[in-house]
Amino acid sequence: MELRYLEYSITAQESTLLEMLGPDHPVIKDPESVHRSGWDKVAEYYLGKQDVKLDLERFAPTLELALDHLRQQ
Repeated sequence: MELRYLEYSITAQESTLLEMLGPDHPVIKDPESVHRSGWDKVAEYYLGKQDVKLDLERFAPTLELALDHLRQQ
C-alpha cells in the first residue's frame, strides 16, 4: 500500500484560537514567530489548545484528490 501526504493548511477562521485569543495575538497574526520560539509553544497552542472547524468548501478539493488517489489503487 502506498501512502501519500496531501497538504491542507487551515486558515485563522478555521481555528478556535481566533475566538479564544483574538486576531492580534501572535498565534494568529504571526504563527512563524510562535514556531521560532520553540516546540513547546507550538505544542501548547496548536496541539493543546486548538480545535479546527474545517471550511468544507476549501477542503473539498483536497478530499477529492484523496479519493482520486484511492481509486487509482
